[in-house]
Amino acid sequence: MQRGLLVWNARAGAQDDARREEIVSLLGRALELEIHELEEGASATPAAREAIARGVDVIVAAGGDGTVSSCASAVLGTRAELAIVPCGTSNSIARALGLPTDVEGACEVIASGAPRWIDAARVGEHAMVLLASIGFHANTIESTSSEAKSALGKLAYVMRGLAHLGEFESFDARIETELGSASLRAMALTVANIAPPETIFARGAPELVADDGWLDLTLVSAETALGAVAAGIELVASTIVGAEATGPHVGWARCRKARIVADPPQHVLVDGDVIGMTPVEVEIVEKGLAIRAPR
Repeated sequence: MQRGLLVWNARAGAQDDARREEIVSLLGRALELEIHELEEGASATPAAREAIARGVDVIVAAGGDGTVSSCASAVLGTRAELAIVPCGTSNSIARALGLPTDVEGACEVIASGAPRWIDAARVGEHAMVLLASIGFHANTIESTSSEAKSALGKLAYVMRGLAHLGEFESFDARIETELGSASLRAMALTVANIAPPETIFARGAPELVADDGWLDLTLVSAETALGAVAAGIELVASTIVGAEATGPHVGWARCRKARIVADPPQHVLVDGDVIGMTPVEVEIVEKGLAIRAPR
């Protein structure tokens, strides 16, 4: 029997002891399970790394995207697998990977599934499974309160984004990749590995593929709220038809490594959590992360 570590974030979503015991019961037939409960504000990375060093085979992240991403930071580049029991507000990582978002379905995949090797990226000391964003999208997510997320779920982000339209500020950005460099006035920049469909600021590319060895860089330029709305329309349209965004407010490029400098400095959001300020470097780790997925 494989050994597993359940990383339990009791503050994610509507967590309670009954849900934890349900997960332990469902996984008990497939994994010799240890439990690590996260303290408030703590990262899962140290405990997951220590478990992997002891020979644990599967790190089970039971929480939101932040919990999953911090577990991925420990798993990336190792022989261990990352398993996901989505228990957060948006559960974007699980949805982008096509994994079940209910507890019973997620645990069934963990119990009976197999590893799927996907790309991830390194952003400093952090792993990036989904995307890194700078500007409007990052500021919207960062400024959405936990109370709003608990009360409204994903709608809280929409409401905060609409409020931001009247107060956003563009910034000067310089982007350097292995293929070249560019400078522009930006509203938002996103470096994506994968993303759920509603993350429109990552949708300049025609398609986001989890194991293609590339990062997809979407550049959104706007000087006014009207320009921001126009950019949003362009991105929504490209998402609906599954094509590259071609409007005047959106650009798209593909790279393996990107460095972004912003003036004034901007928050950097990685997989839903702010990790610091620009400048930032993002580099692909091709097929470096094993995800427990359906057979």
